[in-house]
Amino acid sequence: LKDLRDWETLYVAGRLHKPVNIIEQEEDKELKEALCTNLSSAFHTALLLLPERFTEEELYMTVAGLSYTGDFRMVVGEDRNKVANIVRPQVDRFRELYRKRLQEFAPVLHMS
Repeated sequence: LKDLRDWETLYVAGRLHKPVNIIEQEEDKELKEALCTNLSSAFHTALLLLPERFTEEELYMTVAGLSYTGDFRMVVGEDRNKVANIVRPQVDRFRELYRKRLQEFAPVLHMS
């Protein structure tokens, strides 16, 4: 839970910035809050990294790319299109995952 809240390593948190299928989950309020905090942090960080105007795809690419920032594998040996390959086929799932945050910021977002 600490990585979801504090991004100590982004190992777990970064994977959960992207759509995942949760097979079974017991009702765990602390876990649910940590997951929400993680998504909000990813969304806010992406907004800080993006220019004033951006596309919806650029938003999701930035969010999905957070966990790969500083990862040496992205320089050597990893597919340079990895983030795009994650985002493009799942735009609808990203949209649903970040729907509440998008609605909250809609009045001030300049997405094209």
